[in-house]
Amino acid sequence: MGGATEKTPNKASAVAEPVRAEASEGTEEDPGTKAGTAEEAVEQGEDLQVPQEEEQEVENALGTFDLNDLRESIEGDIITPEDGQAFVDAAVIWNGDWKIRSSPIAIVQVRSTEDVQKSILYAKKNKIGIAFRCGGHSIKGLSTSVGGIVIDLGKNMRKVEVDPEKRLVKFQGGCRIKDIDAEATKYNLCTVLGAVGNAGAGGLVSGGGLGHFTRKEGLSVDNVVSAEIVCARGVLHNVSRESEPDLFWAIRGGQSNFGCIVSFTMRLFDCPKQILAGMILYDMQYAEKVISEYMKFVADPDLPLELTVHMYSVPSPSDGKKYVSLLASYVGPPEEGYHLLHPLIHCAPCVVNQIAPKTYVQHQNSSNEMYSVKGVPTYWKSRNVTMGAKIPPKLVVESIQASSDYSILVLEHYGGKVLKFPSDATAYYHRDSAVIMSFTGYGYHNEKERSELMDWISRSTSMFEPYYNGTSYMNYDCGSAPESFAGNLQRLREIKSIYDPDNIFRCNTNIAPLEDIQYTTRCGGDEAEKVIQNEAN
Repeated sequence: MGGATEKTPNKASAVAEPVRAEASEGTEEDPGTKAGTAEEAVEQGEDLQVPQEEEQEVENALGTFDLNDLRESIEGDIITPEDGQAFVDAAVIWNGDWKIRSSPIAIVQVRSTEDVQKSILYAKKNKIGIAFRCGGHSIKGLSTSVGGIVIDLGKNMRKVEVDPEKRLVKFQGGCRIKDIDAEATKYNLCTVLGAVGNAGAGGLVSGGGLGHFTRKEGLSVDNVVSAEIVCARGVLHNVSRESEPDLFWAIRGGQSNFGCIVSFTMRLFDCPKQILAGMILYDMQYAEKVISEYMKFVADPDLPLELTVHMYSVPSPSDGKKYVSLLASYVGPPEEGYHLLHPLIHCAPCVVNQIAPKTYVQHQNSSNEMYSVKGVPTYWKSRNVTMGAKIPPKLVVESIQASSDYSILVLEHYGGKVLKFPSDATAYYHRDSAVIMSFTGYGYHNEKERSELMDWISRSTSMFEPYYNGTSYMNYDCGSAPESFAGNLQRLREIKSIYDPDNIFRCNTNIAPLEDIQYTTRCGGDEAEKVIQNEAN
C-alpha cells in the first residue's frame, strides 16, 4: 500500500464521484470518527502522551485500513508508514514539541478539489479522522493526527490567480503566503496575510489572519470575498455574502470546523514600493523604560494606521543575557515612518537598530529561515488584553527576568480597522482588544527545560490575569473553543450542526455540534432547513 504502488486509472472505485453544490446529495450518514487529534495532545501543555489503548487502536487501524480504492481514484499521491523515510519526512510538522504526536495512517497529497472530495468521503466511510495541512505551521499541531489521515494541500494545490482590474486574488488552500505575495506584488498589489512568508495562507486566514496591514485594512477574514469549501458530505460549496452566507460567515474565523477550504478569493489593495521595517534591540537594563514608552506610544489614539509595533523579550542562551526588542513596520513612505518612530527608537540606547527601507515582500520573507526548519519544539500561550488596560511595565520586566533561556514574552498591538467591525461581523470574535499578550517557548531540548518553560508560562499567565478579557487568538493559543470563539460560539455550533453534524472535522479548535437539534441540508440549496427534534413527541 506504499506510495510507489502503481495506479490503475480505469479501475472502478468504491469512492463516489464528487458532487458540486447544485447536485443532489445522498442520504448516507456516518456516526463519527475514530482518530484522536493533535490538539488533544498539546492543549494546556500537560503531559498527554497517547494512552496505550489508543496506540493499539492506531496499530489495529493500520492493519485493516485498505487505501487501494482511494489511491486508484485520485490524481495525488498517498504516503503511508510502509514508505519508510518518505513517510517520516512527510509526517514531520513545524512544531516539534514531543507532546504532539504525528502518526497518521496516511498522508494524502491531493492535486485537485476532486481529490479532496474523494478523500473526505473515503475517510468518512471508514470512520477515520481527518486533519488538513496547508503549510504545517499550526502551533497546536492541528495539521496532523493520531490514527487519522492528513489531507495535504500544501504539496500540490498552490495556484494563484490575480485579477488586477477587479483587484482580487484567488488562491488554492495549499498556498504559502509568499506564493500570493509574489504574484500580487507583480501588479503593485497585496492583501492582508501573516508576517511569515513560509506559513500556509489557508490555515492563517481561516483562523482570522493578522499581518502588517491589519491596522489599516483589517484582518485577513475581513478581506475575503468568497471561498470554495468541501464539507462533510463531499460537496463543494461556493460561499460568499450572497451564497450560503451563514457558512461564509463561519469559515471566516472558524478554522477547519466546517470542511476543507480549497480556495479563497480576497480583496487586493495598493502595495507601496517600499516600506520601513525592522527590529530594534535594547539591553535589559533599559527594559522598563522601553516598555513604558512602547505602551504609551501604541496607546496614542492618533497613531497612524500604517504603523504597527510589537514588543518581544529576546533570550540569548549563548551569553545568558536577556534583551527587549521592538519590531516595527510602517506600510507607507519610509521617511514618514522614520519621523514617527524616532522618539520611540531613541527612548534608550539600543544594541541593534535594523530599521531600514525595504520592499513589503522582503519584510514578509525576513523570518522564512526560522519557519522553514521543521521539528523545533514550540509552545505558545496567548491572551487578549482588555481594551484600555494599563499593564504595569515593572510587571512585564519581572516576568521577563523570571523566564528561561527558551522563553519569550510578546506584546502585539493591532487595533485600528479591526475594531471598526462588531464582534459578530465574522466568526472571528476578538474585536474589543487591541493588544495580544503571549508567553512562548522555542527550541527547548528536554523535559526539564520544557517543565521550566511551562512553569514560567503558568506563573506569568496568572500574573497578568487582571488585564485579560477572557478570550484568546486561536491561531496562537493552545486554548479552548469558548476562549477562542466566545460570544460567537452558539451560532457556530448551529452552523456546525448543519454542515458537519457528526463532527468529522475535529482536528482544530473544535466546535461541537448541537446535540438537541437535528439539521438537514439540501445539497446545493442556499438555505439550510432546521428540523427541531421534539423529544416530547
